[in-house]
Amino acid sequence: MPVFDQSSFNLLFPYLRDEGGNENAIGDYSDTPTDFFIAAPEGDVIAIPALFISIEDLGMFRYCDYGASASLTNGISLQHTDSEGGEIMSLTNGVPVKCNGHWISSSYDRVLSEDPAVNNWLIVRWSMGSDRLPLVLRYGDRLAVTLNDDFSGLVSHRFRVQAAVANYMHRDWGE
Repeated sequence: MPVFDQSSFNLLFPYLRDEGGNENAIGDYSDTPTDFFIAAPEGDVIAIPALFISIEDLGMFRYCDYGASASLTNGISLQHTDSEGGEIMSLTNGVPVKCNGHWISSSYDRVLSEDPAVNNWLIVRWSMGSDRLPLVLRYGDRLAVTLNDDFSGLVSHRFRVQAAVANYMHRDWGE
């Protein structure tokens, strides 16, 4: 029977990374969609109440662009997947994020810094669900952000989660 080990509980804010370990999602992923993800390792359960999206670009951010000037065709999708890569749940209801406005309209907390003389930032705290319950990843599950467009014009583009990680131990209670 799995038992919660309170000494192994950690609150973390890790970045999502691609298979190569990169956390800055500023490549051209239009030909090869790329996942930036966090996965639950064996023995751990990860509870994720929120995803933080940060976009840095030179220029003023408009609602219908991505960053200051990017125009996206395919966009970004978020999904909860199992260990085989099968989708458990689309976190955007199958509708890709294609502009700043999509992040802004689906979040409660956001900061937009705008100064024409320096790089500007959009930082969004995106809650996992309207019921405020965290997304729970069990062994092999992943939270994946799939990029399927050209993001190479951005200065910085990162995804970070607020995560509580609990380690579970298996004990034989029959002894």
